[in-house]
Amino acid sequence: MPAARVRGWLVLVSLLPSPLAAQGTTRLLGRVVDVAGDPVRDVRLRIVGHGEPEIMDSGEFQLELAGRPAQVEVTVVGADLEVLYPLHGQLAVPADASTRVPVVVAKPERAYINDALAGRFVQLEATLKRNGVRYDASVDNLGEGVRRIISLLELKEADLRESIELQKRQSDIKPALFRTIDTYVLELKDLRDAFRLVVPYAEKNIEAAAALGRAIGEYNTAFEALNNNRNAFLSGIRSYWEASRAEGLERDLADVYTEAIEEIHKLRVFPLQKALTVLQLVHGPNQPGKAEVVGAVSAAQAAAEALDARIDVLEVRYARLREALERG
Repeated sequence: MPAARVRGWLVLVSLLPSPLAAQGTTRLLGRVVDVAGDPVRDVRLRIVGHGEPEIMDSGEFQLELAGRPAQVEVTVVGADLEVLYPLHGQLAVPADASTRVPVVVAKPERAYINDALAGRFVQLEATLKRNGVRYDASVDNLGEGVRRIISLLELKEADLRESIELQKRQSDIKPALFRTIDTYVLELKDLRDAFRLVVPYAEKNIEAAAALGRAIGEYNTAFEALNNNRNAFLSGIRSYWEASRAEGLERDLADVYTEAIEEIHKLRVFPLQKALTVLQLVHGPNQPGKAEVVGAVSAAQAAAEALDARIDVLEVRYARLREALERG
């Protein structure tokens, strides 16, 4: 065949659409929720034969499906969860590509019952302890009635004991974590308010300067507690939550710490160290110059304005972490 004719065929073939391009694609919009309707983002979904969509914080996802399937199979990857809806994971693809379909995920029924039963025993132990009665739900006798229930539901006593122990450990971690972050947020707000309301009077009023000093000291104590306990909180989450839940909780905890340490402390509070030292020395024997004092006041008040927005972000991130932890 002449070379010119071969080149012509090659050009013609390159212009023809591929089979996949001819099939086109279909956009699938969805939202992953739990049985209460709350968004679930710490989960991996697989649309069999089409890939894994990225799950947003809202639980929403979007995926381009190859071709134009009327139905796809949805599964959960690498988690102790299963798809409750659509039934059997068979999802009908809406004809209208703007329709967002729900995907409900939860623990399998037996695991859910096991955890609910464990939670009841953890509550019982806490109630008895408050009333001076020693009871360890993870090792003490469960009673014949409970054993019959376990048998009827085909649960395993060892699994129940393990779930009780895990929930007890979770109950130990959460109050300490909440208390540490709550204290930091409170002292951060007090420091911001001191920058805004107390600093202008610190130069002339020794009591105002003392109040500023107390706010700085209390903030530093709260920050040290937050910073020093980071690894302990992270280790506890990794140890006492299932892998799929732990991954999301770790991400939420990291978001809180990134905001508190990187954005707030390192960028907005720590750089004020020199200015705050100037304001602390204003009533001492080695008084700073007028220009230094004016500059320190200006820096502190500018920091107060900047902290307003960062505190809002921190509270949103902390609320998300707290909500996720309280869901269990």
